[in-house]
Amino acid sequence: MQLVTGGYRNMGRGAITRRQPEGKRGNTSRTRSVVRTRDDAALMISAARARHRFSQKRSRPRRRASWRRAINAVGMGSAAMALSGMLLACMSGLYRVIETSRMFGLEAVEIMGNSRVSSQEIIEHAGITAGVNILTLNNEEVARRIEAIPWVGHVSIIKRFPHELTIKVTEREPSAVVVIDGTLWYVDKGGTVFHRIGPEDRRDYPLVTGFSKEMVTSAQGRPSDEIVHTLALLEMAQHYPGMPSISEITFDTVKGWSIYMQDFPVPVYLGAGDLEQKIIHLARIYPVLSRHSPSPERIDLSFPCQAVLRQPSGAKEVAPSLKAVADKGHSRVSEPAT
Repeated sequence: MQLVTGGYRNMGRGAITRRQPEGKRGNTSRTRSVVRTRDDAALMISAARARHRFSQKRSRPRRRASWRRAINAVGMGSAAMALSGMLLACMSGLYRVIETSRMFGLEAVEIMGNSRVSSQEIIEHAGITAGVNILTLNNEEVARRIEAIPWVGHVSIIKRFPHELTIKVTEREPSAVVVIDGTLWYVDKGGTVFHRIGPEDRRDYPLVTGFSKEMVTSAQGRPSDEIVHTLALLEMAQHYPGMPSISEITFDTVKGWSIYMQDFPVPVYLGAGDLEQKIIHLARIYPVLSRHSPSPERIDLSFPCQAVLRQPSGAKEVAPSLKAVADKGHSRVSEPAT
């Protein structure tokens, strides 16, 4: 708005100046600077107010959005928990229905791997009957009951849904016959004594002597260390190249182990240490010992890298072949002990 004479005109918001008469317009620089200063201040205030209003408009939706997200998260969590509970309840109910139904009733049992133990004996020890629900059958418990049979070493059970069960049996194999308090028992390669020998049982196994009932079992019910080491020594001696068949192995708590070979019935004392090296040493000198005449009463390998021969009474000479073995460096054979 402009006034025609001597009035005021609008120069923009916040900047109003008086119009100068025609004759007094020479000094206009000061007026213009005032106008510009007031205009700048007005613009700054307007911009600040606009920014404040804009920040208020933006902060409110953010706060509302964060609350909405929190509420949505709580709602989704509650829905997920409710859904999980419903699923668990449905599954539990379905399991109860299947457990009590005849859908998985046992109809057939397949038994594999048994030769000495009859299938009927295995089923009786397993404690399973026709119609039992195989879904709820505890495999480990059934296997443990079957493994109580002396001849059974290991059992694995496979469920074949919906109505069949497979029982795989691994029977024990005798490795030797152990004499315990005057009675004969089978013992496997792990040292487990499992079957008392009857008149109809085979006896052509190596004989293990020197054990009592308390010595073959540890306090935890497992095979003792002595019987385990004895069977390990027997296994090593039987499978080492050049070693003859072992007919007997004896354990003594003081002297250690001694063995008898099938084709050379002379006791060989091994002692209690370095048994593997002594078996290797015996296998090397056995061809010479088997031809030795007269046969020694015993052979002592309890000393490292040498064999001490105890000759029968009246024998005074050492066979040249034994000296040849010592000269070749294969082993050391000492002079015969008297």
